[in-house]
Amino acid sequence: MKAVVVEIRDGYASVLSEDGCIVKTKDKHYEVGQVIYIKNNKNNMIKKISTIAASAAAILILGVGSWAYASPYSYVSIDVNPSIEFVLNRFDRVIYIRAINEEADGLLHEINLKNLKHKTIANAIHQTFTQITDLGYFDQNSSAGIVIAAAGKNPQKSDELAADIKEEVQQDIVTNYDNTSIEAYSLGMEDVEAAKELGVTPGKLNLVNKMISSSDESEDIDIEEWLDKPVKEIMNATKKHHKDSEETKEPEKPHKKPPKDKKDKKDPKAEKDIKEKDKKDKKNPKIEEVTDKDRDKKDRKHPKAEKDADKEKDKIDKKHHKAEKDANKEKDKKEKRDSKPRKDANKHKKLPVKKSPKNNRTPHPHP
Repeated sequence: MKAVVVEIRDGYASVLSEDGCIVKTKDKHYEVGQVIYIKNNKNNMIKKISTIAASAAAILILGVGSWAYASPYSYVSIDVNPSIEFVLNRFDRVIYIRAINEEADGLLHEINLKNLKHKTIANAIHQTFTQITDLGYFDQNSSAGIVIAAAGKNPQKSDELAADIKEEVQQDIVTNYDNTSIEAYSLGMEDVEAAKELGVTPGKLNLVNKMISSSDESEDIDIEEWLDKPVKEIMNATKKHHKDSEETKEPEKPHKKPPKDKKDKKDPKAEKDIKEKDKKDKKNPKIEEVTDKDRDKKDRKHPKAEKDADKEKDKIDKKHHKAEKDANKEKDKKEKRDSKPRKDANKHKKLPVKKSPKNNRTPHPHP
């Protein structure tokens, strides 16, 4: 029968079986969240507590619960010079710890991995840095550097992890050793894969890339050589590159302010008059409003008056035109009357009698 380990204590493991029973059995190096097989035998030295609620919980834990608990979800790495990577589930519990270099192997042996697994990441980080401090990695007489990186499928979750762990480390270490520098990064899963190929933590790879990008001679830097160096040395190199680049920059010339023209100076008396006028305007807003309304009414009446005047003018023009037309007609009639007697008089006039050509003949002399 399938069962999932829910607790380990005093050499015994409490497991939740498929039939909803919580069973206590001997711990055979089990881990919390591990799915195991147990015998369905009543004579076994086991203690059974069966409840309806436990039955529902069994279905959940054995199905989705065990998968969610045991599946990697986020990655947190720390680098001092020991480099350690913690693999977390979606509940921020440590399900796996990996030593990246030889110094980390010795450190984890001193801590005992069983004391870190299935702990919250905050608890695991605290225990790890306590051991690092005991081993003498932090000293008031020498400087040290710490790099923290969080990565995962959820970028927002990675941001929160990086910020929370940095705060924890500052309280535990940096406040006591003020010559210790700390940097925290939120990275993506592609950074985790790239770091695995090079055999380093994502945080240290990001630190070295940052150092290379700050150098003016980045093409000449051997990345693998710098990945083997202590964190503090990489940090110091980055600071030096930034300092060198700032020194090579030309200092900016201060901009001279143009002299103020005397004409630009405002007359205090004029300013006083303007202020007094503004005060009066503010005191009498209703008067201005009434004036504006009256002006609007006048403007509305004005077009109507113009229209009436135009109509009156048209009437007068029509009258004048008609009178002029009538006068012209009378004139034409009078001229016709005057011209008729003249025509009659001309008819009665006698035309002059033409002389006969005989009377006008001239006698020609005979030869």
